[in-house]
Amino acid sequence: MKITDSKTEAGYPLGSIMTVLGICLLCFALITVSLFFVPGLFGYEVSSVSDDTLESPTRSAVITSYSDPSSVVKDEEIIFRTGSGCSRGAVLGTNPRDRIITVTDDAGDTETAVPYGRYVGDIKVTVPYAGNLFEFYTQPLGMINAVCFILSGILLIRIGKLLKTKPNRAKAKQRTDSME
Repeated sequence: MKITDSKTEAGYPLGSIMTVLGICLLCFALITVSLFFVPGLFGYEVSSVSDDTLESPTRSAVITSYSDPSSVVKDEEIIFRTGSGCSRGAVLGTNPRDRIITVTDDAGDTETAVPYGRYVGDIKVTVPYAGNLFEFYTQPLGMINAVCFILSGILLIRIGKLLKTKPNRAKAKQRTDSME
């Protein structure tokens, strides 16, 4: 079965399918990457935190903004650095003299003293299940993957356009005749 259309000889449906697929791939790559890097342009920081309160542990991407650690208020959700990455906690209180913020974990079981130096910021937006994707795209292999997605999308769009164009045999014959 030959995939062609009466309008062109090159396979109009196949060219359209490839163009749409390329646009979808390009949009997916650009939107995914921009979600993690654009907030940094506006002074926000994106972090990946563990959601251990759910039945199965997952990671969420969290967008935070930095504020003075001594100005955080009780029950405000903050992000702080730990030895294994970042954690979230609700503020129980601050001690400006000792430069420590006391937080509790998501379940409210454990109190932790967080020095001002480990404070990242207060939570503005949480994107559930996007933490692993964020960690992947911030590593070199993830960046290479994003570039390959973008280039593949551009290539599919270009191939789709080539397949949609009808070759004009009369013009090609004129060019060959004029060269002789």
